[in-house]
Amino acid sequence: MRCLLTVLPLILLGCSGASSDVDGRDAVLIEWLQRDNALWLGRDPALLTGKYDRMAESPYDFMRGTAGLFHEDLRRLSLDPVERGADLGLVATPDAASVLILGDPHPENLSTFYADDAPGPIVGEASPELTVAWADLDAAGPGPWLADLRRGAQGLLLFVQDMEGCDDSCQIATITAFAAGYDEGVRAVADGGPTIFLEGDLRGNPFVGDLLAEATEEGAERNRLRGNTEQTEAGRRFEVLATLPETGRGLLAPTGRERVIAERILAAYAENDGRPFRVLDVARRYGQGVSSFPATRFVILWDEGDDGPDDDRLLNAREVLDPPVYAGPGRPAAATFRSNGERVLTTSRVLWPRPDLDPRVGYADDGLASYKLLSWGSWYQGLDHGKAADVWNDGDATLADLEALGRGIGAALAFAHCRGTTASGEPACPEIRADLGEDPAMLPTALPPVSLRDRDRALDDHARFLRLREAHGPLLGADIYAEVAP
Repeated sequence: MRCLLTVLPLILLGCSGASSDVDGRDAVLIEWLQRDNALWLGRDPALLTGKYDRMAESPYDFMRGTAGLFHEDLRRLSLDPVERGADLGLVATPDAASVLILGDPHPENLSTFYADDAPGPIVGEASPELTVAWADLDAAGPGPWLADLRRGAQGLLLFVQDMEGCDDSCQIATITAFAAGYDEGVRAVADGGPTIFLEGDLRGNPFVGDLLAEATEEGAERNRLRGNTEQTEAGRRFEVLATLPETGRGLLAPTGRERVIAERILAAYAENDGRPFRVLDVARRYGQGVSSFPATRFVILWDEGDDGPDDDRLLNAREVLDPPVYAGPGRPAAATFRSNGERVLTTSRVLWPRPDLDPRVGYADDGLASYKLLSWGSWYQGLDHGKAADVWNDGDATLADLEALGRGIGAALAFAHCRGTTASGEPACPEIRADLGEDPAMLPTALPPVSLRDRDRALDDHARFLRLREAHGPLLGADIYAEVAP
């Protein structure tokens, strides 16, 4: 099959990003990081330092902080003749190059959901059936499905990096299963099947099973509510810290200006939602995420008006910015919606298995920034690469379990893509199905070698990042320019 290189020049060719010119890649890396984080440098360099500290912790965390760099590398023409000859063998039609994608479908973006607008059953009652779906859709917008697939494969390979003994052959098997799961998912939906992630034995998978067990136990206990609030004479309130610990994580009382911002956000949210919503307390939340580590976050303690504690619940409000610019001819996602809050809400309702997966999902634009709001209860738990490595390293999972996880994540990505449309408004699944062709072995065969190069580029960039911080300081020299600016 031929490749429409004018549509997806780099996605179809594969790109290394790394170069024999070490200084050249160093410059690309520093320039991109300074450009991508200019807002945080101007607003709060200490929080940007915290973000870079998180990115330094592991290649996986570095990957989480550089989604835009990944997509920029896909748009950057490779000078490597080996890469120019690496053809995945897909025909990318213009419509298939502009479907609704997640933008950053790494494994830790999968979370449990409890699709019920109630605090959850009391201890001792039957636990609900939980759903696993893509939670963080900050990077979602119209783009090429293959860019999402490659980003998902890179994330999965870095997810397993700390699993002892999972060498290249183990990782290739995992990515082969991931590609097969995606291919199978697209073909199943195109043939009229359901778009469900957790089917068959996957609930018994040790990686997913631990996640479901944790969500069920902590959700029934309402651990997040109990652990972050206390009952006072005035009612339930947040327990806040006087100062943040060395980890930079915790809740602080909002400043006067922050409280005004929070009030504007919550007034807009309540107006958009229209249901009973009484705010009991607000706190500023620090130290979460990687890419969004410096973003403004509030947690909200609220109820529906009952003076008792049974209807007390938590919301998380977080500032959202423009998503990456994807390869291909599609219109930039930031130009497709009126605001980033509207974009995240709209794409969530499309890409989730059901639009009310989180019944309190919403957004608010306060005139200064755009925010998304999601429930912050204990039913909502995400995959964690450290915990997954512990499961593997303790001997509680096998390669077959890892392959099943990869196949399930691939299917989850396929199902999300198939719920969306193309830029022209037509269903996305038939276009992707046409791209995949008639050979179900094509994608599982072609994706692994390209994904290994994407993995190696991230590993190399992480090593460079550590060396560059050592050489130029925690802010990669950007603070020098801030000091000399007039």
